[in-house]
Amino acid sequence: MQMKEKIMKGMVSFFIAMFFCTIIARAAASLTVAKVKTESPGRGTLVRRFQGTGTVRYRDREFQSLPEGQKVARVLAKPGSDVKKGEKILQLDMDYLEEQIKQQEREIQMKDIALKQQELEGKPEKRVSAAAQAKLELEAAKEALSEVRKRKPKKENEGDNAESGSAGEDSWKEELEAAKKACEQAKNAYRLAKQEEENQKKNEGTRSQISKLGQESTKLELEGMKEKLDKLKKVKKSKGLIKAAESGRLASVGAQEGTITTGTEQVVLECGPLEACGALPPGEAGKAIEGDEISVRFQGAARETTLSIESVSREGVPADGGGQEDSGEAGGITASGSQVFWHSSVEEDSGEAGDSFTYEYSKNSDSRYDSVIPLSALREAGGTAYVLIAEVRGGILGEDYEAVKIPVTVLGKDQENAAVEGSFPGEALVIAESNKYVKEGDRVRLDE
Repeated sequence: MQMKEKIMKGMVSFFIAMFFCTIIARAAASLTVAKVKTESPGRGTLVRRFQGTGTVRYRDREFQSLPEGQKVARVLAKPGSDVKKGEKILQLDMDYLEEQIKQQEREIQMKDIALKQQELEGKPEKRVSAAAQAKLELEAAKEALSEVRKRKPKKENEGDNAESGSAGEDSWKEELEAAKKACEQAKNAYRLAKQEEENQKKNEGTRSQISKLGQESTKLELEGMKEKLDKLKKVKKSKGLIKAAESGRLASVGAQEGTITTGTEQVVLECGPLEACGALPPGEAGKAIEGDEISVRFQGAARETTLSIESVSREGVPADGGGQEDSGEAGGITASGSQVFWHSSVEEDSGEAGDSFTYEYSKNSDSRYDSVIPLSALREAGGTAYVLIAEVRGGILGEDYEAVKIPVTVLGKDQENAAVEGSFPGEALVIAESNKYVKEGDRVRLDE
């Protein structure tokens, strides 16, 4: 009996020792083994979500060009202020305008005189025709030759008369040769005169055409100068005042007091119905499209308002880096130096032009995915994406878990989750969080 009692006591002591060793081993494991939170891949969608800011502004813009070459005397309305249609915005210098009108009138008079000079220079000169004169000389040479031929001496056959007749015939022949030569010279002179006259007519035609073109050019210049004078007189008639063409908010004046306008300056008025204009954050340009809904909280409003995006635009960003809007938004600026905005109509009681607002965009993906996991579970090494799952492993202390690597293909992401494709075992436990760094093959314990 004593032996049996000793054996029983020894076995009890052994099991008690094993029990305490197990407790100690598990306590040690709790200190050394990573504690992880897991989730099973599930079917679902991704959600695109982002926030931003914007302003309420007028939808349309009215551009009024300032007259060229005028001096700005006073700016009567400040940019950013609300103006009514017909309200005075700028006052031009009337003395400077009067000088411009006088100068323009003098230039028109000078140009009119130049035109009259061109018209006189274009008229053909009156002169005696050289060809006609040469023709008269040719006719006279022909008549002289004919007269010489008529005076041909008769032949004498006897004595002294024969000798005198021979002398008379020689004289006549000389006279005849001279008349022929004179006639030939007259013919040549006539031909040259005719050619010269034809050349002069061609030259006169060219000069006349050049003169006409010059006159046309001067007339066009004169027409433009008169149009400019008419514009100056219209400015004078309006007493040099630039007034608002529409009611709205004055965005910019375009010129400062004392400056001379170049004709490129513009008064810009924001007018028309009000709209919400929100800047898209970097990386989200092109993601929000027409028809998407967006949740907006206007300045001073207690509740959010749901709006529908009506359009998306790309607007230029000034060289100093400021946004297109006065609110100073910096989101959505692209490499091309532009900023992307969404636009939506707002009710009149939602706010006033210039009010700011915040917004939140949220939209489910069109596709449903078979395996959606927390974004924190996604890992990457060597350009390959993978996840770690906790798989059961048997041991002397009971069931343990080991981190096992599963390669995956990423199909899409949002701010919280990722859609992946991979060979997951049934009821896979994807490691989403851990209190220690975990790598493939590490023992882990589940956070119950």
